[in-house]
Amino acid sequence: IIKQNYNTSRKGVPGNDDSGSMASWYAFHAMGFFPNAGQDVYLISKPTFEKTTINLENGKQFTIVAKKLTDKNIYIQSATLNGKPYTKNWFTHKEILNGGVFEFEMGSKPTSWGSKDLPPSMSDDK
Repeated sequence: IIKQNYNTSRKGVPGNDDSGSMASWYAFHAMGFFPNAGQDVYLISKPTFEKTTINLENGKQFTIVAKKLTDKNIYIQSATLNGKPYTKNWFTHKEILNGGVFEFEMGSKPTSWGSKDLPPSMSDDK
């Protein structure tokens, strides 16, 4: 969707973006995560950039690094958060506010990374 529908032309943002929803969707996905509405949970997706840094109001930084990211290496092989292995395909807003470095090792083939620990709302028995 990003490659096909977003660009720097006058029509570079699809649909009506008066409220910023399409632009914010793009910004989150380009960083490699997006909010799950109504929760403090972010779901992880493929980053568009090799490195993105968010400067937080509390003076900390939250940096996302995608190692070996190419047009073919679109799958997350493994991840670390502040140097520790990270196996979930989601994280919380508190983890952003704490600052740190989220690193993804990218590859050309899908793996089982992130397939076991679902976000709380998706794994609760209802």
